[in-house]
Amino acid sequence: MLLCWSATAVEAIRDALHEERDAEIRGDDIALTNAQRNAKRAGEEKNILDMFCKDLGSFVRFYEFISQIVPFDDTDLEKLAVYAKHLRPLLRPDACQCQTLPVSAGHSHSIVNEPLLS
Repeated sequence: MLLCWSATAVEAIRDALHEERDAEIRGDDIALTNAQRNAKRAGEEKNILDMFCKDLGSFVRFYEFISQIVPFDDTDLEKLAVYAKHLRPLLRPDACQCQTLPVSAGHSHSIVNEPLLS
């Protein structure tokens, strides 16, 4: 199952900012500090995920270029490059659509619609 990591990270940032705004309205300094910390942490996590996606693309481009010049006999590296090449498009925020369905006891579950691969 493909996880919508980018959408989840954006939702975490949005929720933290919403909590921050609510804490400001209530005048709750402790909740405000916690909400600011959560917003900062969620932003850092999204930056890490974005950097991973960027690094994955850089690796694929570098490997495709250098493998034309230098013959590699490492099949594991070739497999990694092929895997990374096919993984990167799936990591785009618009590559999957998450839907959250409410269920009893206040919990929620996400259903992920995976794109069809050709």
